[in-house]
Amino acid sequence: MTAKERALLVLRAWKADQQEDAAVRRTMPPDQARDFNHYIHLMNVANDYLGKYIAALKGISGDLNLKAA
Repeated sequence: MTAKERALLVLRAWKADQQEDAAVRRTMPPDQARDFNHYIHLMNVANDYLGKYIAALKGISGDLNLKAA
Protein backbone atom coordinates (compact mmCIF):
# COMPACT_ATOMS: atom_id res chain seq x y z
CA MET A 1 0.00 0.00 0.00
CA THR A 2 1.34 3.45 -0.88
CA ALA A 3 1.51 6.48 1.40
CA LYS A 4 -1.28 8.11 -0.61
CA GLU A 5 -3.52 5.06 -0.22
CA ARG A 6 -2.88 5.06 3.52
CA ALA A 7 -3.71 8.76 3.77
CA LEU A 8 -6.93 8.19 1.83
CA LEU A 9 -7.95 5.47 4.29
CA VAL A 10 -7.38 7.91 7.15
CA LEU A 11 -9.42 10.57 5.34
CA ARG A 12 -12.29 8.16 4.64
CA ALA A 13 -12.42 7.15 8.30
CA TRP A 14 -12.43 10.80 9.38
CA LYS A 15 -15.20 11.70 6.91
CA ALA A 16 -17.28 8.73 8.11
CA ASP A 17 -16.72 9.86 11.73
CA GLN A 18 -15.04 6.54 12.52
CA GLN A 19 -11.83 5.56 14.25
CA GLU A 20 -9.06 4.95 11.75
CA ASP A 21 -7.50 1.51 11.59
CA ALA A 22 -4.33 1.64 13.67
CA ALA A 23 -2.68 -0.83 11.30
CA VAL A 24 -2.64 1.84 8.59
CA ARG A 25 0.07 3.72 10.46
CA ARG A 26 1.60 0.84 12.40
CA THR A 27 2.45 -1.24 9.33
CA MET A 28 3.74 1.69 7.27
CA PRO A 29 7.33 1.29 6.05
CA PRO A 30 9.64 4.03 7.34
CA ASP A 31 10.35 5.28 3.81
CA GLN A 32 6.66 6.20 3.37
CA ALA A 33 6.43 8.34 6.50
CA ARG A 34 7.49 11.59 4.82
CA ASP A 35 4.96 11.29 1.98
CA PHE A 36 2.21 10.13 4.35
CA ASN A 37 2.82 13.10 6.66
CA HIS A 38 2.72 15.42 3.66
CA TYR A 39 -0.72 14.11 2.63
CA ILE A 40 -2.02 14.37 6.19
CA HIS A 41 -0.72 17.93 6.38
CA LEU A 42 -2.53 18.82 3.14
CA MET A 43 -5.76 17.38 4.56
CA ASN A 44 -5.36 19.35 7.78
CA VAL A 45 -4.74 22.58 5.88
CA ALA A 46 -7.73 22.01 3.63
CA ASN A 47 -10.03 21.18 6.54
CA ASP A 48 -8.81 23.84 8.97
CA TYR A 49 -7.45 26.89 7.21
CA LEU A 50 -9.49 26.66 4.05
CA GLY A 51 -12.68 26.11 6.05
CA LYS A 52 -12.02 29.23 8.12
CA TYR A 53 -11.24 31.21 4.98
CA ILE A 54 -14.50 30.16 3.34
CA ALA A 55 -16.45 31.05 6.49
CA ALA A 56 -14.82 34.49 6.56
CA LEU A 57 -15.63 35.08 2.89
CA LYS A 58 -19.23 34.07 3.51
CA GLY A 59 -19.47 36.62 6.34
CA ILE A 60 -17.91 39.36 4.22
CA SER A 61 -20.23 38.66 1.31
CA GLY A 62 -23.21 38.84 3.68
CA ASP A 63 -22.03 42.26 4.89
CA LEU A 64 -21.61 43.44 1.31
CA ASN A 65 -25.11 42.28 0.42
CA LEU A 66 -26.54 44.25 3.35
CA LYS A 67 -24.67 47.39 2.29
CA ALA A 68 -25.83 46.98 -1.31
CA ALA A 69 -29.46 46.69 -0.19
